[in-house]
Amino acid sequence: MMLGFPTKRMTLHVTRQPLVLAGLAMLALSSLALGVVVIAVWHPAAALLTETEARNTALLAELKELKHRQDMADLYRTRTAQAEALEKKLQLARSEPEFIAEVEKLSAATRADLLQFSSRAAPKDKAATETTIFEFSLKGDYASVKAFLAGVRELPEFVTIERVVLERAEPVLRARIIVKRRQARKV
Repeated sequence: MMLGFPTKRMTLHVTRQPLVLAGLAMLALSSLALGVVVIAVWHPAAALLTETEARNTALLAELKELKHRQDMADLYRTRTAQAEALEKKLQLARSEPEFIAEVEKLSAATRADLLQFSSRAAPKDKAATETTIFEFSLKGDYASVKAFLAGVRELPEFVTIERVVLERAEPVLRARIIVKRRQARKV
């Protein structure tokens, strides 16, 4: 028996066998069926997938942009409301004794002992506001000093805390607080 390349005669003999012909016919039909499936099903499905992915990407980008716009609109509404509240505080024209009385009430409510206070006008600037600087010294535990500082922000006037110096004076804290009160300049 020879194990080499098939000769032409051997190839003709094998290809005439009914079983080999049937196998070749099945192979041809299978290849044809596979070609039809590729052309009729897979190709359109691949094109549809590409189109769908592109549409999903565009929709996700649009959704991200809409979310960003919504966040900006919410932030704008919040900032507008804060600006309006600050504008009302700025227009409030209460006297210095009324402001100090409000601070004393806050001190009593937070159980922080107000030791002393002083005030001075801030240098004039180009802004349309009058600024007064107040310096308060108080003592109390940490919670009362913290509550006092939080309460300063809730005062009806436009007040900003400029500096806070805490010092341990057993068994309590001593705090020196500098705030600026701004009012619209009287025309």
